[in-house]
Formats: sequence, C-alpha cells, structure tokens
Amino acid sequence: AADGTAAPAAVALANVALAEHAAGLPPRGLLPPQAPADGPYRPRLPTGRHPVAWTDAEVDARSATAALRPDPRRALPAVLLDDGSRTWTPVPDLLASGRLDPHVVADPETTGVLRLRPGDGINGRRPAPGVTLTAWPRVGGGTAGNVGADVLTLPLPTAAWAVPAGVSVSNPLPATGGVDPESVDEVKELAPYAFRTQLRAVTSADHAATAEENPGVQRAVARRRWTGSWYAQEVTLDAVARRAGDPALAAEVAALLDVRRLAGTDVELAPPAHVPLEIVLGICVADGHLAADVERRLRAELSTRVLPDGRLGFFHPDRLTFGQSLYVSDLVAAVMAVPGVGYVEVADDDATGLRFRRLGRPPAGEVARGRIDAAAREVLRADSDPSNPEYGRVAFHLRGGA
Repeated sequence: AADGTAAPAAVALANVALAEHAAGLPPRGLLPPQAPADGPYRPRLPTGRHPVAWTDAEVDARSATAALRPDPRRALPAVLLDDGSRTWTPVPDLLASGRLDPHVVADPETTGVLRLRPGDGINGRRPAPGVTLTAWPRVGGGTAGNVGADVLTLPLPTAAWAVPAGVSVSNPLPATGGVDPESVDEVKELAPYAFRTQLRAVTSADHAATAEENPGVQRAVARRRWTGSWYAQEVTLDAVARRAGDPALAAEVAALLDVRRLAGTDVELAPPAHVPLEIVLGICVADGHLAADVERRLRAELSTRVLPDGRLGFFHPDRLTFGQSLYVSDLVAAVMAVPGVGYVEVADDDATGLRFRRLGRPPAGEVARGRIDAAAREVLRADSDPSNPEYGRVAFHLRGGA
C-alpha cells in the first residue's frame, strides 16, 4: 500500500474436496444383540426416523465428473459392524464371500430400519455364538442432500481433525447425485420385469440378443452351424462405426456370451458379409446452379461421413445393417433433397452407363423391384473410396445447370 503496509495481492483456493450428505450416529446395538448358538443370525438395526445413507462404493474420486454421477445400483449402506476383534463391512451379496470374510448384506425394511444378513460360514463368516455386534451407522442421503449453491459454508471438526485457522469452505455449484429410495409401488411395478429378464442364451435369437447388449454392436445375427464334429452358435456382429475393427469389441462380446451360453455349446464370432454396390445416377441440374457445386453436395449427401450439421451420410455404416435393403425411393428422396437437383434418373442400362446393382454382378431386376436386397448376414455398402474400389461406389452423370 502507499503507506508501506502489506496488502493482499492474490487469493489462493485449495483443492476441491468431496462432501456427502451423511452424519455419523453413536454406536448402536442390534436387535437381537447376540448371535444365536445355531440357526441364522438376522438382526435388525434401528436408526430412528433417519434412514441409513447409501453411497456408491465404486465412485472414482480422481475424476470430478465421475464423482458427481454415482450409480444408485452400486450403492452400499454406510454402516460398519464391530464384534470386538474385527470389522464387518457391507457387500451387495455373499455369493463371492469366503467362509472367513467378515461381510454383511443390508436390506432396508422400513424408514430407519435395516435387516442385516451376516454370512453362514460357507458364504461369508458366521458370527460366533453369543458374540455381540455393535453397529456404527451414518444417516442421510437422498434428494435432501442436493442442496443449492453456497449452502456448505461451515467446516465441522471431528475427533481426529481440527479446523485450521483461516480455513473456510463453500460450494459454488449445487450438489448433485442424491436419489431417493424406490417406493413400494415402484418396486411392485419393476420387480416382475426384473424376473422376466433372461440371463441365459439357448436359441440363436438369444445369442444375437445377448451380443446386442454391448453398446458397440449395432446388430447381431446368429445361426446354429455344423462344424463337422458338433454344432456351434455362429454370431455375426455388425459393429457401430466407432468400434469397427476394434479387437477389444470381439473380446467383450465373447466374454458376455461365454457367461450366458449353455454348457457344451460352442460360440463363434464372425464378421458380416459386406456387399459392395455399383450405383450411377442420372442427374438433371436445375437452372441457376453450377453442376460442380451440385455434384459436391451429392457426394457429401451419399457419403459414409458425418456431415457438418451432424447428420449421417446416406451410406454411413451406422445407417445400414444386416438384411437391410436399399430402396430406390429412399435413394431418390435423399438426392432430390439436395439443392440444385431438378430430376434424378435411376436405371441399369449399359447404353446410358447408369447402374443400380451389386458390384461385379449382372443386373438382376433390382430397378424393376425398386430395391437391392440383402441376405440375413449381408450388409450393403458403397464407400466411394478411390483407394478401395472393391467397397462399392456412387457416381453421377450430370447434365444441365449453369
């Protein structure tokens, strides 16, 4: 300052810290408090009018985006059990728990009450007869924790941490991620659907549907095929454009099918049968338009690219899949939507040079039928790539225009 005293020239802000809507309760006993000498131990944990908080156990705290988008399906109750010699931690289920693992499953009964299920000595450790388990619960959660901006302003000291002098907190953005539990009516509505979900693959249609669960698969078809020694399910995959040629996709689908297939059934993955097309259209350019400009727009519209406005080109891989025919009406509609096109002619005539057929094949009545058909495992394509002419092409015979 002008008088020689120091004045702050900058403000330093500390790193972002995660906060959860939960408060710890004093240790509480279970009902009944002691494990029985025989039979399962299924105690209840009452927490009063406040429900136990549930948190996503797999949130990646290294990523702010991931931390703000928890998955309620992975949530576990914020409660620990103590038997005086070990700590019992919550898990989604006991299927993978060993006989000595101190794991417990918590099932909410009503608001403020949890039913606890320790192991039975086979899946999960069984509490010793007469042992007393003490619970350390945290309550909170739900949409009530989605507070607005600038609400969290007071750091609270704990037994292990004292608030340093000059430290303050704030939340410049509103809190997100809190979700209320499903109501009983919602559970009744959704539970039957969950039981109707099939987690096995028996028929060819089952194998195809299982493969399509991977977001990298646009469509899949399967068939039962004789290998020469036994039958196998051959699953043909049509990958989305961004995963085409990715070897990891085949590994992901194979792993999923391996879990669902029947014992003794082999599963093989196969690529689609690509069918290159030869299409040459006659274009009449409208008056007042340059033929070169119209041709450039046509090539973009019938390309395999993503167009500047976000639309997919007519022959983009994600627009064509197994067994999908190419109709003359769809092709004409796409061409006529291009500015400067006055008329389009579709024919298959050696005299005019117009084409509408499979590449390298003689005409088979496609124009008369109004479509080029594809078989169940075939995918039509016309990449118009000069470096790979075997993948099909689209060309134009233009006349008229400025």
